[in-house]
Amino acid sequence: MMQYRASLCPSYEGKPLTLLSIYHILSLLKSSSHAKPIANTTDECCYNSILNPPSCPTINDEFSNQHDIQSRALFSLTGPWKQPRKTCAFQSRYSSNKVGTSQNSKQITASFCLISYGNAENNRVQAKIAKTEGKGRDLGAVKGEGEDQTMEENIHQALDTLIDTKARKLGSKRAAKKGNFRSSSGEVLTDLENVYNVTMKFHNNINMVEMALDKCGVSVTPELVVQVLNRCGAAGNPAFRFFIWAGKQPGYIHTNEAYNIMINIMGRMTQFETVWAMLEEMRTTDPSLITPETFVIMMRRFAAARMVQKAIGVLDEMPKFGCEPDAHTFCALLNALCKHGKVQEAIALFGDMKIRFPPNLKNYTVLLNGLCTAGRLMEAHSMLDEMVESGFEPDLVVYNTLLNGYAKAGKIGEAFDLLNEMKNRGCPPNTASYTNLIHALCTAERLEEASRLFKDMKRNGCFPDVVSYTTLINGFCKLRKLDQGYQLLDDMVQQRCVPNQLTYSCLLREHERREELKEALDLFQEMSENGCDPDLSIYNILLRLSCKLGKLNEASTIWNNMINNGISPNLDTYTIFIHGLHNQGNLADACKYFKEMVGKGVLPAPQYGTLKALLNTLLRAGKFEVAAEIWDCMKKHGSHINIYAYTIWIQALCSNGQVKEACSYCADMIEDGLLPQPSTYQMIMKGLRKLYNRCIADDLRARIRKLISEKNLSFKSFATQGVRKSTVKRKSRKKGGRTR
Repeated sequence: MMQYRASLCPSYEGKPLTLLSIYHILSLLKSSSHAKPIANTTDECCYNSILNPPSCPTINDEFSNQHDIQSRALFSLTGPWKQPRKTCAFQSRYSSNKVGTSQNSKQITASFCLISYGNAENNRVQAKIAKTEGKGRDLGAVKGEGEDQTMEENIHQALDTLIDTKARKLGSKRAAKKGNFRSSSGEVLTDLENVYNVTMKFHNNINMVEMALDKCGVSVTPELVVQVLNRCGAAGNPAFRFFIWAGKQPGYIHTNEAYNIMINIMGRMTQFETVWAMLEEMRTTDPSLITPETFVIMMRRFAAARMVQKAIGVLDEMPKFGCEPDAHTFCALLNALCKHGKVQEAIALFGDMKIRFPPNLKNYTVLLNGLCTAGRLMEAHSMLDEMVESGFEPDLVVYNTLLNGYAKAGKIGEAFDLLNEMKNRGCPPNTASYTNLIHALCTAERLEEASRLFKDMKRNGCFPDVVSYTTLINGFCKLRKLDQGYQLLDDMVQQRCVPNQLTYSCLLREHERREELKEALDLFQEMSENGCDPDLSIYNILLRLSCKLGKLNEASTIWNNMINNGISPNLDTYTIFIHGLHNQGNLADACKYFKEMVGKGVLPAPQYGTLKALLNTLLRAGKFEVAAEIWDCMKKHGSHINIYAYTIWIQALCSNGQVKEACSYCADMIEDGLLPQPSTYQMIMKGLRKLYNRCIADDLRARIRKLISEKNLSFKSFATQGVRKSTVKRKSRKKGGRTR
C-alpha cells in the first residue's frame, strides 16, 4: 500500500499515514485501474478486510476498547455496497437478516464515504464542469482514463472564471493586505474567500476539488483552516472536503480548534462513526490535541440527536483517550441533556453519579434551569430544598433561574413574591431579575405595568441593557405597537446601548406580519449602517417576507447579499427559499437549490413538507426523471431516508400513475428493513389491480409478509388497517367535495 501512496496521492508524500489518510488512499486504490494488491503483506490484509469485510459488526451503546472504535469507524466508512438502480449510488446498509442490530443500525448509511472520498462508481475519471457564473457556458466534461490533463485544464478554466466573477462581486475592499489572490481582471480576493468559493464550487468531486484548491496557491495556516470551516457553517460536505485537503498540505498539522469545529459539524450531520474515527486520528497524531472540550462537544451532539446513552457513554470513553472527566465535564453533560428536553434522565444521572462527582452549586443550578424550562416548578422547588439541605445557599443566578421559570409559566404573582424575598435575604435583584419580570408582563400583554417596572428598574440603580430593551420592544411589537417599539429603539441609541440582531429582528418580524417589504429593507439598511452585521435569522425573515409576497428578484438579491457577507444558509434558509421558488412555479431553481442543500450535507433527514411539495409538483408536471434525480441525490449524498421519506415518494408515484416505479422503490424500502405503512401498501395494491399485474403484486406481498413475520406482527391486521385507513380517507374526500 505504501507503494501507491506517492503515485496516487502526491500530497501525502512525506506525511504520516493516519487513519483518515488510509481511508482516502484505499478509495483511490479501489477506483484505480492500475492498482493491484501486493501479496503476503499486512497492507493487503488491511486493504481486503476494509473493502470486503467478512461480516457486519453490531453497534453497541458503549465502545469496549480501541479496536472496537477503529473497527466500527472502518465499517461505517467502507461497509458492504449495494449496486444501485439507475443513478442512485452509494447506498450502504446492514443486511436485514443480521441478529442483534437495532433498527437504527440497520439504516446506517455510509454517507461519510460520500462526504470524504468521492463516488464509488468512478471506475474511470469522470468530471463535469458546471456552467460557470458570468459566462453561462459549459466548459465540457472529461471522461475515461488517461484524461487527467484535460480535466485539469478544464478545472483551471472554470476556476479562472469563478475567481473573476467572485472578484467583481466582492471588490477589492474586502481583500486583506497579506495572502491575497489576484484574478486575471486585476481584482483581489482574500485567501478565505478564494478557498471557500473553490470548495463550494467543486466539493462534489474529490479529484476536482483537490486540483482546484492546489491551483489556488494559498498558504494553509491554522487560522485560515478555522476561518474556512466556520464559514462553511452547516455545509458539512464541503467543510470535510477542505479539512481532508488541508491535512495533506506540507508543513501543516490540524490544531485542536480545527478538529473540534469539524467534530461539531460531523455531529450535526449525525456522522458519529466519523467523529470517533477523527478522535482516533487525534490520538495517533498528537494525544495533546484531545481536551475535555472535545468530549463536551461530542456530548452536546449526542444529546441533540436524542442519543442519551451515547452521550453518557462518552464519560466512560474519555479515560481511554487519556482525558479524565472532571466536574466541569459532568456539568456540561447535565446541561446538554436538560437543554434538549432530557431533564428526567439528567436528574437520574445526577443521583447515580453523586459519589463519583460530588454535587456542587453549578449542578443544582443546571437542573433547576432544566426543570423551570420544562414548566415543572413544583419539582424545581423540591430541588431547591435539596440544594439548601446539602449546604448550598441560593445565589443570584439561582434566583434568576426561578424567576425565569415563573415568567415562562405566567405566574407573575409568585415572581414578584420571589423578588421581594431576594431583597429580604440580602440578595438585591439585578438587571436580569427585572428583565425576567418584564418578559412575564409582556407575555401577559400587560405592557403598562411592564413599562412602569422598566422605569422602576432605572430608579433602583439597575440600568437596562440590550436584553431589557429588546424584551420590551418585542412586547410592543407583538401587540402591533410598532411606533412605541421604534421609540424605544431611539431611546436605546441615545442611552448608548447598542442594539443587536435580536433587537432588529423583533421589529422586522412585525414588518413581516404587516407584509411591509420596503420598510423592512429600509430597517435592514439602517441596521448595516449602524454597524450591526445581520445574522442568519435576519436574512431568514427578509427571505420569508420576499417569498411570501412573490418578490423573487428581491429574494435572490437578499440571498446573494447573505452569501457575499460570508453567511452560510442553514436548513431553515434553504427551506424558505425553496418553498418560495416552488410556490411561484420556478421548479428549475427550486430543484437546483434543493440539490445544493443536499449536496452540502445541510439536509441530514428529509423534511416532510418540502420533499412532498417538490416531488408531487414535479410528478404532476410529468417530470418523473427530475423527481427521480431529487430522490437519487438524497441517497447519493447520505441523507437519512426514513419511512416517512419513502412514504412521500411512493405515494407521490402512485398518485401520479407511476405504480410500477412505486413497486420498485417499495422493494428497496423492504430491503432496507423498513415496513411500508398500511395505507401505502393498499395504494400500491389498488394500482396493481388496475394494471392487472398479479405477478408484481404477489411478489411484493410475499416480501412484506416475510418482513412482518420477522417483526413478529400479523399480516392480516396490517392489511386490515390499510383498508380501514383507505376507506376513511376516501369518505373524507367525498365529504369534503360535497361541502365545497
